[in-house]
Amino acid sequence: MHSLRRTAVFLLLAFGLRCAAAQVLQVGDPFPPVTAHSLSGGTLTLPDTHATVVLVGFTRASGDDSSRWSARLVQDFPTLPAADDLIFLDSAPGFLRGMIASAIRNGMTPQRQAHSAIMDRDSALWKSRLKGSDLSHAVVLVLDATGHIRAILSGPVTDAAYARLRSALSTLPDVMARSATPSAKP
Repeated sequence: MHSLRRTAVFLLLAFGLRCAAAQVLQVGDPFPPVTAHSLSGGTLTLPDTHATVVLVGFTRASGDDSSRWSARLVQDFPTLPAADDLIFLDSAPGFLRGMIASAIRNGMTPQRQAHSAIMDRDSALWKSRLKGSDLSHAVVLVLDATGHIRAILSGPVTDAAYARLRSALSTLPDVMARSATPSAKP
């Protein structure tokens, strides 16, 4: 019994140190490597060799935000690969995760499914990496072709926030905007 307690304390400390040791992501940092199964059954690997937008979500509201961000990006940046969604469900009860994942998948186009992954672990690590961001909404990270973070946005999808995202994307040489006209409100 005593060794069981020691083991439990060790595991809790190790997990806590792992989260505490996680670097808070900032502009200019390399994006941490992620490989996960996409909702379409393929593999999603980040970063890749293209400039991209990564949407990270921990709540239902963040999923709604991700849909709004994606719709505006598709309209204004047709040459940009679809935004990549990392959807964290490890805080949801295990017996509900399959139903939640199915509902999410059914609400997406096949292209968006290929760029979206359900993450069933490490939400504490990612929350510590995104410390300072509004985690009740999607966190938006702009990555350049080398996998470095060029912008981090969080909070509700607004015209002002989208203007900041467009500005960050316009500085990347491999991103071509279809139009200088901002998209309509979500």
